[in-house]
Amino acid sequence: MKILLNTPDMRLIGGVAAFCTTLKNNLKCDTDIFISGPRDKSNSKTNTLLRMLMDYVKYFIIMAGKQYDVVHINPSFRVRSLIRDAGFVLLAKCFRKKVVVFIHGWDMDLEQRLRQRWLWLFRWAYFHTDAFVVLANDFRKRLQSMGYAGPVYLGRTAIDNSLLSFFECNELSNYRSNGSFNILFLSRIVKEKGIIEALESYAILKSKNPNVKMTVAGDGKGLEEAKKLVTDQKIADVQFVGYVTGEDKAKVFRNADCYLFPSYEEGMPISVIEAMAFGLPVITRPVGALADFFENGIMGYLTESKSPELLADLVKKLIDDPVLCDKMSRYNRQYVSEHFSAAFVAAYIKTIYSDILNSNRVGIVTRQDL
Repeated sequence: MKILLNTPDMRLIGGVAAFCTTLKNNLKCDTDIFISGPRDKSNSKTNTLLRMLMDYVKYFIIMAGKQYDVVHINPSFRVRSLIRDAGFVLLAKCFRKKVVVFIHGWDMDLEQRLRQRWLWLFRWAYFHTDAFVVLANDFRKRLQSMGYAGPVYLGRTAIDNSLLSFFECNELSNYRSNGSFNILFLSRIVKEKGIIEALESYAILKSKNPNVKMTVAGDGKGLEEAKKLVTDQKIADVQFVGYVTGEDKAKVFRNADCYLFPSYEEGMPISVIEAMAFGLPVITRPVGALADFFENGIMGYLTESKSPELLADLVKKLIDDPVLCDKMSRYNRQYVSEHFSAAFVAAYIKTIYSDILNSNRVGIVTRQDL
């Protein structure tokens, strides 16, 4: 089986690039890589257009000159990404290739705009695809309601094995051994990830419990606003550590006692999976794929609310019950090792390739089939 995997530049920060890197390293089949999209921070319209045209020319030459069993394309559900990758889908189908489109995330506002004006164009560009993969059951239903009748697989992201190499299972036995309770928020720092709600809930807890502290890891356009909130409200013991990778990232997970992530909208948030892999109880919202697999009260706590008071109450439950924390910690670590390992996810993606090559148009594949 020979695969062409369309990816963003794997040196760039982002969930799609991380997923494609992990997939490439674990697919046990002949796989070539085609990089498209931004290569650096130069995003002028002229440079973007020229780069896109050059990518299409290169892609045409590859399609004409090489034999691939499956072409795997990985758009984000964003305007630029969908426009760019539509060209690759159409080129691949012109050369009669089998095409899998893995849509990473979902933007409800963009979906509304498509339905109101551009649904015909989205269908024309993408609905000749042999199979879609989406990250949540809700996204599957939305794609179906747009008119797609082919196979829709519920996929998942994969944990980076190299990150876990910095963590040993026996470290769980030292859980909460230092007398303090460290809340971790690790994400792109923007309002939609719930950074303000996370900080406000921490402020409530800090006013009642001096042993609580908070670590904020990540970068983004909301970072300065978050820092200003901490300064203006004189919230003590908040550490901003910036964007972290590798051993530094593992360190912030190891030093945390729970992961707080009240995001507004997600696909399959890799940060939640990483936190669980490091044995952290998680407090989050039922957004994207989290609504499909997260077990409330067992993996942590799931709430529809963005209320800082309610979030603080949920964290307090963890602070007050170290035995429960330890139980959640061990369960989360085991769950991720069984359901989100790179080898497991790569093997599942390979079964999708085999299905469409065998014209096994099974229609809907549920997460229970993973």
